[in-house]
Amino acid sequence: MKPPACLAGAGDPFQKVIQRLEAHRGLNASQMCVLKTAAGRSVTLVQGPPGTGKSRCIAAMVSCMCRVFCDSRARSLETAAGFRLPTLRPVGEWTPGMVCDWLCSWRVAGHSDESTGDTRLLPTEEEKETACMALKNLSGQGLLALSRKETILRARRSDQRPGVEAAAMESFACKVEAMKKRLVRAVDEDQRENSMARSLGRDYRILACADSNSAVNNLLQLLHNDRSFMAQGYTVLRLGGSTTVVDEALLQYSLDEQIKGSRLTAVCNSAIESLRNRANYKDILRSIQALLDELDKEQASLRREAERELSVSLRERLQELADTVIASAKSKVRECFVEFQDGRHDDRRPAARSCLNKVLREEVLDLASYRLIIGAQVVLSTNTAAGEIRKTCEKLGISFPIVLLDECGQSTESSSLIPLTHGAEWVLMGADLNQLPPTIRSSAAKANFDYHGKSGGSLYGRLARDLCIQEHTLYQQYRMHPKIRQFVADTWYPNIEPPLQESAGCSMLSARPPPRPTGKWSSFWWPNSKFPAAFFDVQDGFEQRPAYSTSYVNLREASVSIRLAVIMASAPTVKTIAILSPYSKQASMIRNKLQNASGILEQLAREGISHLKSLNAYTVDEFQGCEADVVIFTSVRSNGWSRSIGHTADFRRINVAISRAKQALVMVGNSSTLQWHSHVALEKGGKKVKNYWRDVILWMECHDAVVKSYHVDQSLCEDVQLPPQISEFGISDTDAGDNARPGSRSKYCGNPLLIGSNAI
Repeated sequence: MKPPACLAGAGDPFQKVIQRLEAHRGLNASQMCVLKTAAGRSVTLVQGPPGTGKSRCIAAMVSCMCRVFCDSRARSLETAAGFRLPTLRPVGEWTPGMVCDWLCSWRVAGHSDESTGDTRLLPTEEEKETACMALKNLSGQGLLALSRKETILRARRSDQRPGVEAAAMESFACKVEAMKKRLVRAVDEDQRENSMARSLGRDYRILACADSNSAVNNLLQLLHNDRSFMAQGYTVLRLGGSTTVVDEALLQYSLDEQIKGSRLTAVCNSAIESLRNRANYKDILRSIQALLDELDKEQASLRREAERELSVSLRERLQELADTVIASAKSKVRECFVEFQDGRHDDRRPAARSCLNKVLREEVLDLASYRLIIGAQVVLSTNTAAGEIRKTCEKLGISFPIVLLDECGQSTESSSLIPLTHGAEWVLMGADLNQLPPTIRSSAAKANFDYHGKSGGSLYGRLARDLCIQEHTLYQQYRMHPKIRQFVADTWYPNIEPPLQESAGCSMLSARPPPRPTGKWSSFWWPNSKFPAAFFDVQDGFEQRPAYSTSYVNLREASVSIRLAVIMASAPTVKTIAILSPYSKQASMIRNKLQNASGILEQLAREGISHLKSLNAYTVDEFQGCEADVVIFTSVRSNGWSRSIGHTADFRRINVAISRAKQALVMVGNSSTLQWHSHVALEKGGKKVKNYWRDVILWMECHDAVVKSYHVDQSLCEDVQLPPQISEFGISDTDAGDNARPGSRSKYCGNPLLIGSNAI
């Protein structure tokens, strides 16, 4: 197995990637085998059934590739020798600035900890000042070549204090010599990882993408939790801001947030604001001068950073940014401001103001992002966001030879191609074609891309099914109870070898009983106490379509779902609950109800009725790639005339809904409507496919896990009352969804009466 051409010819990086993978903790045998194979191929397709860790594989590969192809940025390592190492370079390659940083980091006698050993070898505060003055202009080679006699001569020239004894100078020279020996030893013992970047003569940046923000955030979370990876100081950048990065702990990686925190951006925005508000001439002059000063500081900072950089190509780009891009921006700002000054008393002033404003927005405002993108070693983004930096990357001469794509089966062909246009030479694509396909609304496009066929409309599907590129399958899963896993494997993955199975460390899953509600909900009963799933057959619910919407809601099922969520929240083992629906209107209606009743949920938690203070609802599509201890699925469709179930019948959507649960799966629906037809059309006039709901309900019935319609209220503890603000749904709730128009009314397909948790 030979490495791809893009990785060949530099000390066998292929073998180094293999070594890194073998040393990586947390990979099972299935994942290790797939990733080792991927290391030696230019393009690898990884099929990952639910719970097998596709995202974990991709995060592990990012970590290993980064350790091989990217230099550690943890430049200021604190050592036990009494100083800090400012760079990973050998001492002989240090610049005078690096030597100065090292001298300034010396700890002095009386301020050290026990780890420094013999404190008599540490300099005093006066000796540290003398060293900084005497040796600050030396390079690394000069420092190593410095003899004790030269040290004393330099110290005498820099120390102007009268009457300094020869013994004191001799002691100073001895301490400098000891610090030099400690320095050489510390560099040799430095555990920070260096890469092959210099021997390759180029930068190997890594681009990791997915179709949705939630999937990208999941990858970022996995990298953030890898402490050994983060300890190396690798520069990770997430394209997007607070609207796309929900977790506050991950905002530190956000490009938008880092740009907002940039001093240069703040000064530039201040100058733009003064021009827009037509401030007086002195205020504008002051803001432009502050901006020019800040550009000078940014230029000097970039030059210092370029001095310390290990990679030659990255050093050149930083220098180019400082000497060309920023210098050009400064020149244009000065020219436009001169025109503004000359025209401030005549008709040229508006045009000059407009020109200056344009230069600030187009030339200066993006400089902060340029520096961040140049320095980024790992960039994470959605597929479409990767296209937004294309122009910047071309301007700065940046490419991403290593590209990893997650959830490719949910991405359209054009979306998946965007990250590959950044100079991809090594590609890893993770997907599962038995899970949700991309969203394609055009009927003609669906036909052209074989949307309901083998490829599913994705690039991954075209490569795997149409071009017959080999897929490498993960088969060890961590998430599902074995009884749920067995049904998923038999129904959707009967042909994978080895068969879908639990990982060696997850044998305890089979012994895990369904969650047991406590307190007021202790009378809740599972239809089969040894089976981690149940189907609540709600025959008295009615589907309805709100006005100005193509989506559906079912008030009765929504009420039952919320009641079930509150019941499950009383079980001590349950930490997360997700209410899922195939229809966005149903999910948004339940979500709005839960958000408006957040105070009631907190009150229930205080009273011990529920220990979860917040619950949420999602569509099945947006929850792909996520998991929860308990999943409550409401199918919505319930009708007695057409028995149509629309895209609820999509076998891929059913697979995703069932396979999200870690401890228990609860399904709410009308069994008669769901399994009426043996074959169903997923869209009007479309080709009919097998109705997998028959298999699902038969599976439940075989395990005595179906709660009949006349037993639903009894099993849900009908004697325990919930506040109507959270348990009852009416006409107004259907109009409170995400897409409802003000004043719109719903079109009912069933009983228009108020439907509560105990309605019949």
